[in-house]
Amino acid sequence: MRRTLAYNVRFHRERLGLSQARLGEMCDMTQKRIWEIETPTEKSVTLSTITIIAERLGVSEVQLLTPISRVT
Repeated sequence: MRRTLAYNVRFHRERLGLSQARLGEMCDMTQKRIWEIETPTEKSVTLSTITIIAERLGVSEVQLLTPISRVT
């Protein structure tokens, strides 16, 4: 699930043309925290954090936690 969240946050952030720093500002988080979320590590992510990021990216929490079909 962490990998899916990491991929989806990055996918939607880049789709909107946002840097990690800009998304961090929008979410009242640091660029480092956005990087940690986009890097599937052992760091935990709360539901509140997922909700904030989803709102700023204009998607639902479910969309951030559901694998996106990767077309190559």
